[in-house]
Amino acid sequence: MATTTDVRPLPYRRTHTEPLSGLALFRRRLAADVRRNRYIYLMLAPVVAYGLKLRGVPRSRWKELIQPCVDLVGLAGFENLYPYQLSGGMQQRAGLARALVLNPQVLLMDEPFGALDAQTRELLQEELVRILEQDQRTMVFITHSIDEAIVLGDRIVVMSTRPGRIREILDVGLPRPRNVAAARTSPRYAELRQHIWEELRPQVEVV
Repeated sequence: MATTTDVRPLPYRRTHTEPLSGLALFRRRLAADVRRNRYIYLMLAPVVAYGLKLRGVPRSRWKELIQPCVDLVGLAGFENLYPYQLSGGMQQRAGLARALVLNPQVLLMDEPFGALDAQTRELLQEELVRILEQDQRTMVFITHSIDEAIVLGDRIVVMSTRPGRIREILDVGLPRPRNVAAARTSPRYAELRQHIWEELRPQVEVV
């Protein structure tokens, strides 16, 4: 499934000089790279600034560009810590800050919370809702979780199994600003969850 937040959609134009200027990829590897020691010798600040480095942004500008994103994801004060000193949830936030610092028009998140425990996952879902509503950015979020698709998104694109095809596009219809806990107790949440599961269950049983 893919869920989208429909906040200020902007035209997307990609150029060969700025391959990620309109679309920033936030895959699970952004934080997983940290856990696999790819950036073990870098503190949080240069990890967040890595995309700026690839774009050739002068180092003298890194702090002014990354600090608002670090503050937004709740990591202010941790800029000088190394990856091994951060929890899994903090590493995910660092990856999100690294994507946001590129100022993308569309943020693509490919199952970023899939490897986290249930409690951390729920906390980061709430944080992500807060960040997106504050930052006013469009997001495409790939997930296998029906719950996650409903509480995060404004529209849900239900996909079939192989070959992957769009089966249905649903309006979530939950108000914003959104309280994730309250959303889970709403009649609309229960209705959507039942409907989507009935669509997916026959395919899951076959697999």
